[in-house]
Amino acid sequence: MRVNFTSYDVRRSQDSFNPSTSHRDVMVLSGSASGHQFRYARIIRIFHVNAMYSGPRWRSNYTTRPLQVLWVRWFEVLRDASVDVAWAAAHPELDCVQFKPIAQPGAFGFLDPTEVLRGCHLVPRVARGPCYEDGRGHSPYARDGDDWLFYYVNRFVDRDMLMRYHWGLGVGHVYSHNLSSPESEQDASSRKESEATITGDMGNLHTGPSSHEIVREDVKMAERDNMSRADSESDAADDISNKDSDPDSDLGDSYSDGGDDGDANESDPGSTDELYAGIDNDDDGSYD
Repeated sequence: MRVNFTSYDVRRSQDSFNPSTSHRDVMVLSGSASGHQFRYARIIRIFHVNAMYSGPRWRSNYTTRPLQVLWVRWFEVLRDASVDVAWAAAHPELDCVQFKPIAQPGAFGFLDPTEVLRGCHLVPRVARGPCYEDGRGHSPYARDGDDWLFYYVNRFVDRDMLMRYHWGLGVGHVYSHNLSSPESEQDASSRKESEATITGDMGNLHTGPSSHEIVREDVKMAERDNMSRADSESDAADDISNKDSDPDSDLGDSYSDGGDDGDANESDPGSTDELYAGIDNDDDGSYD
């Protein structure tokens, strides 16, 4: 069976699977909002089925359609190593998985080949040993006699595999852009504690105006400046027009002040007599 997939750099790639070889481990999306991003399975058989639908809205059509079904055995994730731990820890850790017990419900299942993302690389944890010392298992179909107790999920097998664990950073991994990144219970609790701590530290601290409010305030200030500038220019224009219409206004005021003094002197005839007192005048009224 061949599965086509898009790599992180938007290139077409292909994986080939055969239950009779070591190329039989696949990975699919977990479909849960919490926990590990992926589920891992081992292909036991590949079935080609000619199926006929006879459910609701059946139109008495007995035409069969070919379907491919994978019979798989599921792994369960024992340790979900985050990307930060895998990169930055002093002793980097990988995801650790193991087979579910054969007698446990949900140990086997059927899988649509279209749900397979690509093949995965599982490395046996040799230090913990195999499941059966004598190499004889319980199921000839599952061939569990060759199973190991634990496996590591090698996320560093190639670049595309590495980018699948950096959720949302692979351009070609469209599913990571449409789905939110799952988080483990420990990560979720840590995030909630951090948010609570930040909220408690900040209290009722004023966070300041938003960018939209700042822009609106800047626009208002610019409008006020323009209005003030327009008023100043209007006042200056009025002053210039008044001066052009009455060029002697200042001079006339000075003359009017002098004229007022003259009127005052004329209205007080005694002031002239006092000015020329002691000066003889002729009979004709003229002064010498």
